Amino acid sequence: MMGSEDPPNKPVSVPKRRLRAVFAADVANFSGQVSVSETRGFMNLSSVLRVGRDELDRYEGVLISTPGDGLFALFESAVSAVNCALAIQDRLGHQSEAGAMPLRIGIHLGEVLFDGDAPFGETLNIAARLEGLADPGGILVSGAVVDATAARVSATFESRGVPRLKNIPRRIGTFSVKPASCPPSQAVDVADEDQLDHTMRFSRRRSPTVSIDELNE
Repeated sequence: MMGSEDPPNKPVSVPKRRLRAVFAADVANFSGQVSVSETRGFMNLSSVLRVGRDELDRYEGVLISTPGDGLFALFESAVSAVNCALAIQDRLGHQSEAGAMPLRIGIHLGEVLFDGDAPFGETLNIAARLEGLADPGGILVSGAVVDATAARVSATFESRGVPRLKNIPRRIGTFSVKPASCPPSQAVDVADEDQLDHTMRFSRRRSPTVSIDELNE
């Protein structure tokens, strides 16, 4: 009898994998700033996030989340993600109203799972963990980002070792990023390179601090 049959099963959506640079940013000690002055704290936060959004648009980053006092975005290009981070920190460094609210930025490059337009997976978690370890006003990236960008951006990459990232089973090398004009501080040796995930390695023939000039020799 027509109409009595069950409707055909709807096809199950299969998550797609796409290579992306994941950008995570967060204001350092935002709760402490707000506890001093709520009004000034939120005004300064608005200024910081506006700079972040402006530079994300400029470098074609796709904003996927604004978790309170932060920004979460995806880039098709790791070079664009690093240049965006450098531009944001440079602008914030010249804005007095944002000076009391330094931003921490973490970037990781890897495959991101998409369920429709919604991204998820370990790559996002790693970027968030790197952001949490970044210095206030600094940028911390994974070795995969260094591999993809070191010869293509005007910056210095300084080893910050291989920390244990919460709920991340693999050990991933981390590097702070500074404009090429900034002298690096004392380098930190990378602990036991053989324990790194091989996709995160890059050649460090001279020292854990890698500059563009060294890589082009």
